Amino acid sequence: MSVNGRGVQEGTQYQGPGEKITWIVVPEGDVVSISGVVVTDATEVVTAAVMPTGAASAASDIITLAPLLNLVLHHTYKISIHYSDGLNILEIAFDVVCS
Repeated sequence: MSVNGRGVQEGTQYQGPGEKITWIVVPEGDVVSISGVVVTDATEVVTAAVMPTGAASAASDIITLAPLLNLVLHHTYKISIHYSDGLNILEIAFDVVCS
């Protein structure tokens, strides 16, 4: 997915409750390191439950997230990614609807 401002150009993404998807994000500018990834369902942080294995990584200015799984049908998840461009800590986010 490409980044447009703080969100992804493709908008809301969709994933089934039985699917396991490793999302890839291509932000504008450099990606030196990943500071953290937080997944929320409404107002509750659920990162450990829906990204139980692996970690986000950055290579060639592409961010690869840990696999997203264990989603609950009809829930909307906000995925927030904090990364460094070498000078600043930046955030991008996108929503995933489980359908």
